[in-house]
Amino acid sequence: DDDDGNKGKVQIGTVSGTSITMHTPVDVFGEAITTGWITYCANSDNNYAAVCTYSNSPFDANCRIGKYSTNSGGSTTWPNSPVVFDASAKAICTTSCWDSTANKLVIAYGRYNSTERGTIIAGTIASDAVTFGTSQEFDSSRTDRLDNVIHNPDTGKNMIVWCEGSNGTNYNTMAREATLSGTVFTFGPEAFVGRNSEGTLVVTNHCSVAYDSDAKKFMIIYSNSTVAPVEGMSAVLDIASDGTITSKGWYSFRKGIDDMQNAVAKMV
Repeated sequence: DDDDGNKGKVQIGTVSGTSITMHTPVDVFGEAITTGWITYCANSDNNYAAVCTYSNSPFDANCRIGKYSTNSGGSTTWPNSPVVFDASAKAICTTSCWDSTANKLVIAYGRYNSTERGTIIAGTIASDAVTFGTSQEFDSSRTDRLDNVIHNPDTGKNMIVWCEGSNGTNYNTMAREATLSGTVFTFGPEAFVGRNSEGTLVVTNHCSVAYDSDAKKFMIIYSNSTVAPVEGMSAVLDIASDGTITSKGWYSFRKGIDDMQNAVAKMV
């Protein structure tokens, strides 16, 4: 909230037909934040996890667990204090998901204070609070766009999709699977998945991933350039039994989008 010192707010919206009623915003962290994200956690307490990085030194990465309150006119309550999951990390490009197989919160981010390396960590939620395991790197290069992570309940694995930075492959969209046991991840092989309509690798920027439970397929979108004008691209991911990932069906869904290379597009 720029009008309130860049504090991180959560706001409930009640949908009725084709209209939505917005309720009172709630200040979750009490601090100025960047790169905020929120995830619904389908556990027994129906929790939400809000994650962010504080804007001020030492730039800790924080998570706070909340829940929807049916007694407060459409709001959320946050019974416990925020928990630091990576001190002084200055985490950027953060996203999170709920691993319904392991019943864990999964957070993916670029660790700015470690040359923006792709990092992932798992949290255990109990009694409206969270504890974390040890963070692991999924990419030792810069991941300075958006580190997407999404769970596949059919296989029990998580898909990470990100754009490597200038000290890596020079802005290729990458993907790999991450399987969680306890709070420890094992990773499948990296794959180059950002391609043009002819299937040739292209420089990309800002990608997103969604899982279609009916088709049992992952779909990604990305821009095909780091400078305007750009072309929005989509593709489907195929995963072999050994975890090897390939993309196919590269399709241009929008051409000449001004400034898409600097925007965050998200599929749901």
